[in-house]
Amino acid sequence: MTARYTDRTGRPVDGLRELTVLAVTDITARDIITSVLRALGDPLAPWLTAFEADTVVFGGSITAAWPLTGPPLSAGLTDHDPRLARLALSLRDDGEDQAMLGAAVFAARAA
Repeated sequence: MTARYTDRTGRPVDGLRELTVLAVTDITARDIITSVLRALGDPLAPWLTAFEADTVVFGGSITAAWPLTGPPLSAGLTDHDPRLARLALSLRDDGEDQAMLGAAVFAARAA
């Protein structure tokens, strides 16, 4: 996203955090974030459907800008597969622990 922003504006940015700050007033930054996160639904949706996921946990810097990043990501998932509208998108500070717990639940279901 940062490279795309630099290509379109000629102004470099230092990571997603700076880009999301810019997006408050910069329509180019906002459009890039929205389009990229919406497009992320295409590669994620088949996996979430295959794993019969009911929750996806997000951590890290994407959560700081969730009002900006969450809606296009959710829309991209449901565009790909309307059944994913039921999917809970959860924000956690302990995302690594949550990933391990999710893997354990999946393994227990398969056993």
